[in-house]
Amino acid sequence: MSRALRRLSSRLGVLACACVVSAVPCASVIATASCTGQECNPSITSYGCPSADVEPGAACCFGSMVLLNGAWSWQSSPDDASWVDFPAMGTVNLYLGAFTDARPDPAGSCTLIAPAPSQGGLENPDPYANPPNDAGSEFTCASGSEGQFTASGADWVQVQNATCSPWVARFVIGFDAPDGGGPLKHGPCWK
Repeated sequence: MSRALRRLSSRLGVLACACVVSAVPCASVIATASCTGQECNPSITSYGCPSADVEPGAACCFGSMVLLNGAWSWQSSPDDASWVDFPAMGTVNLYLGAFTDARPDPAGSCTLIAPAPSQGGLENPDPYANPPNDAGSEFTCASGSEGQFTASGADWVQVQNATCSPWVARFVIGFDAPDGGGPLKHGPCWK
């Protein structure tokens, strides 16, 4: 081992030696950013009506149905409205049973994300709702740990932001086709 490596290993301990000996690039482990403070404490937020037994226009009727590519989907925000806070290490439960009795399909769904206002973003980052080339008018489909569909049931889905970055999000949830085909049944929140 060279003198430089011995000095480095004495400063970094066994980790530096293991990296050199194993020839595995593990310097990224040392340089990986971690969450500091409270910004990465896990949180759970729920939107929608946990029960389909509600009056039309109830306060829990969050979001709306939209026809996309010939199929009905639920959206948390229309194009011209504020997006939903999607905090770092945050889990969002979306209850959709008051819109339709069709089963949500995570494979046919998408989470759009943009930097949160606290990170210099806008409440509504859609470029069609803001001046052209506005610095905050940028968003992308979440991929990987930025917007994982972690669970789903007959009338709900769960989406997790498993990163230390806060986002605003627009959730677009597709549905399985009803048994026997035909249209989706309208629930009391359908609008």
